[in-house]
Amino acid sequence: MRMVLRFADKQGTQHAGFSVYAYHPNAQGEHPVGAGESGCDRWHGALHAFARTEAKGTIVLETIRPGPHPGRTDPEHVHAVVQFRGARDIYLNALVFDDDPRVTPAFRGSERDARTTGITRAQRVSTGTCQVQQTFRFARPGS
Repeated sequence: MRMVLRFADKQGTQHAGFSVYAYHPNAQGEHPVGAGESGCDRWHGALHAFARTEAKGTIVLETIRPGPHPGRTDPEHVHAVVQFRGARDIYLNALVFDDDPRVTPAFRGSERDARTTGITRAQRVSTGTCQVQQTFRFARPGS
């Protein structure tokens, strides 16, 4: 799965040059951690990445589609943490997929804040893989 994530303020001005930490469960919905792991591997398993937004406020991640957590009702999801230099990190709760049956009308109604959850559509592209595109909008800290 190719994920194209954009970050901008409410007026559409891109957030360029800041770091994003993204992580998600594997296809079985788990965050497997190996013995002796440390740092991000200890908390989120191997499926995580750091990226820096380019001039248009975009990052591109090549990954798999995550599975839902076993025994839970929350949808398949990818978490992201936006890291601005000299400001508190902004935690984006989750990016979820609109074709997941766990994305119910009640779930959609609860996700009104674009900072917390993005509901996105996975689309097949010419290579046969899926691609998602999502824009998160929030004010730059200190502005």
